Amino acid sequence: MHCTRRTLCLSIVVLTVVPASLHWITESRAGGLPGGSSWSQYRHDAGHSGANPNETIITQANVASLEVKWLYGTGGAVVSSPAVVGGVLYVGSQDRDIYALDATTGDFMWSSATGGRVSSSPAVAHGVVYIGSVDMKLHALDAMSGDSLWARGTHGDVSSSPAVSADTVYVGSDSMKVFAFGAANGDTLWRTKITPAQPTSPAVGNGFVYVTGTDGRIRTLDAVTGVPVWSRSTGQDITGSPTVTRHAVYFASKDEHVYARDPATGRLLWNYQAVHPIRASLALADGVVYAVTDNGVVYALDARSGDQEWTVSIGSGVLASPTVANGMVFLATTNGWIWALDIANGETLFDKSVALGQFHSSPTVVGGMIFIGSDDGKVYALGLPGQR
Repeated sequence: MHCTRRTLCLSIVVLTVVPASLHWITESRAGGLPGGSSWSQYRHDAGHSGANPNETIITQANVASLEVKWLYGTGGAVVSSPAVVGGVLYVGSQDRDIYALDATTGDFMWSSATGGRVSSSPAVAHGVVYIGSVDMKLHALDAMSGDSLWARGTHGDVSSSPAVSADTVYVGSDSMKVFAFGAANGDTLWRTKITPAQPTSPAVGNGFVYVTGTDGRIRTLDAVTGVPVWSRSTGQDITGSPTVTRHAVYFASKDEHVYARDPATGRLLWNYQAVHPIRASLALADGVVYAVTDNGVVYALDARSGDQEWTVSIGSGVLASPTVANGMVFLATTNGWIWALDIANGETLFDKSVALGQFHSSPTVVGGMIFIGSDDGKVYALGLPGQR
């Protein structure tokens, strides 16, 4: 843990010497983010729904009034997608650091250095922040202090975002392996080679781990043993992570298709032809799958049949994954804009230029605020007028 250029070292000393005060601060800040104020890991949950069903503060009636409430500058691009738990925002930066910020005010709380760039998005569970780094390790940090609890080697860089389910942390590595670690002590429970692919961020559900890869395949592994169960191929590589429910696993590919397969057998349920490659992960809410192409065409598809409900183009490139909350789908573009569309028909409810850099980070919508990182090195928070 260290002080940044923007932060007085004195503040770190106070937090370290008085842990009880830090605990009180962390708990009290949760009151500043009501209305489903937790987004604990990449794509919200271990199944990667990309949706917050508890958000009630940002509505279709007030979304147009969103404004930037605060921003925080790091020393590198922020492609990591923020997690927010207990009123604290956690995010990684290409400056090699992991940051904890007060989610309401943007005030610095702590930072912790890794040995490489941090593209991975954090997962927060059991009072621990789990995050990968391009130092070939998965890191576990105390969520209150940022102190390192353990770090485990993965034989390759970790740009994949960890998924936490029960007492296990699952993550992919550029070593072409998927790992399962014990959440408490970092014990390696299993590792499975998936040559020749570099795995994306794994999703967990139904007793399986689902992972897509740069070889264009989706693979299913037993969550307890890591033993491969089934594998299916697409026409081109896959960069987005899968979304899993009890009834289907959904994913998209650069072959311009969205797929739904049986989560237990891999049987094809449906596939939908888009008009352009899809790099981003999907979002799923209330029986509808949302996909967005690289050139900004948004699709709403019936999750059971794959039938198109609507499609619109926002006219901007999109590499970040969509987020669904309270009747809206939120998008972040390569020209630094954030959009909100009505999930019923795709009508634009909000569009605003926010950042000077591209958005690779996906919007985290929680507690009446939108949090996102930008390639310009900043973390942005949007909220409603009058909101603290």
